[in-house]
Amino acid sequence: MINVKRTLGRSFGILYVATALMLAQSAGASEPPMVSARELGQAEALLSYCSDIDPAAAPKFQERVKLLLQGTSAETLANMRKSDEYQQSHDTISDLFGKFDRDNARQACAQFLAVDKK
Repeated sequence: MINVKRTLGRSFGILYVATALMLAQSAGASEPPMVSARELGQAEALLSYCSDIDPAAAPKFQERVKLLLQGTSAETLANMRKSDEYQQSHDTISDLFGKFDRDNARQACAQFLAVDKK
């Protein structure tokens, strides 16, 4: 049986981590932080899930992930996506989100988009 409070707490935690990473990226640092394969897997799982939950907002989710990846070469991204770390992280987040009630998930995704980009 799924502990809903704990599971939702984790989902919001993941959303906040992804948001923090994306906001740090867009904050205008002189040298953008390097994204790890694990973070990329989490962000892309979040993008995929939230885009499925709210297709109309998919471009906004894509924009947030684009901010995270800004300055990272296509080759680097391709190599990260092939890594075990990326795949495990992506699968873990996808599996976790797959257990959520769609209404709660929609709310979490909307909250992710509501974070002010500065």
